[in-house]
Amino acid sequence: MPTFESPSSDSPLCLRPEIGELDVLVGFVEEFGERCGWAISDTQAFSLAAEELFANTLRHGQSSASLIEFSMMSDNRSASACYSDDGLAFDPTAFPEVYTTLPIEQRPIGADERN
Repeated sequence: MPTFESPSSDSPLCLRPEIGELDVLVGFVEEFGERCGWAISDTQAFSLAAEELFANTLRHGQSSASLIEFSMMSDNRSASACYSDDGLAFDPTAFPEVYTTLPIEQRPIGADERN
């Protein structure tokens, strides 16, 4: 596995929104966790979160995104990550609240049952 420079908000990992870049992102997280002495479960949690964000960019923003930036920071008490892409903005709060009174098996897939 390649060794990465210590990430910071000044030097994020830069990726293209292409599936082949996922291995680079996962390797970055694994190397960071290893360098920080994290438990495998903590590294896996950060990796899963990063993969989910990356998948969302591919699925929903790939046509408008051309660059993804990812960085991680850690100290003895906490860790954080910053993920951003240059795709079109998405605001989930701009959508109507989902109506959830029907049992899950009776709800239409991908639609608001009030429609």
